[in-house]
Amino acid sequence: MKITVITVSDRASRGEYEDRSGPAVVE
Repeated sequence: MKITVITVSDRASRGEYEDRSGPAVVE
């Protein structure tokens, strides 16, 4: 599961789409 979070955050950082799951999961 952590891998998915990292991937989402990485993609969001690139600006592919709004980072919603990234910060939400981290918090």
